[in-house]
Amino acid sequence: MRDINEPCGDNLGGLLSFDFIPSSDVLSIPEPNKSRILQPIVLKSGKSWSSGYGTRGTMSFSEDQGNGDHGAKYAAKISLVVPKEESENEDLYHEMRHQTFIVVYTNANGLKKVVGTIAEPLKFTSNLSTGSDVPNRNQHTIQFYEDTTRKALTYDI
Repeated sequence: MRDINEPCGDNLGGLLSFDFIPSSDVLSIPEPNKSRILQPIVLKSGKSWSSGYGTRGTMSFSEDQGNGDHGAKYAAKISLVVPKEESENEDLYHEMRHQTFIVVYTNANGLKKVVGTIAEPLKFTSNLSTGSDVPNRNQHTIQFYEDTTRKALTYDI
């Protein structure tokens, strides 16, 4: 056992960016060294990561620990808002609801994490709200989520 150290430097909340890929497009995820992945995730031939956009100040990650039948579980959830109701995004969200994902996010402190695995991929959901008046935001709230048996891993590449 060791001490829990006081962090140094800034401690900024939120996420700066995220990339996602269908879990079926991932060939392998390197074994972690403790809680860190030190080599790139290997994708199937011809597959690539997609970049996501979320309104600044709306992107977040949470990982709440609970207990399952086989020990600890973690309710992993990435939430964000995508502005405007657009047909192109609607088509994508419709397609995504039938798939599972692995997500790599970068938090506001520059730390990259991998959420989801091939065995425990993330589900996707989107919710549209136009609001009821001009000042309201017209937006989709999207989430990637799942209960996992391991905390998200730092992606040190």
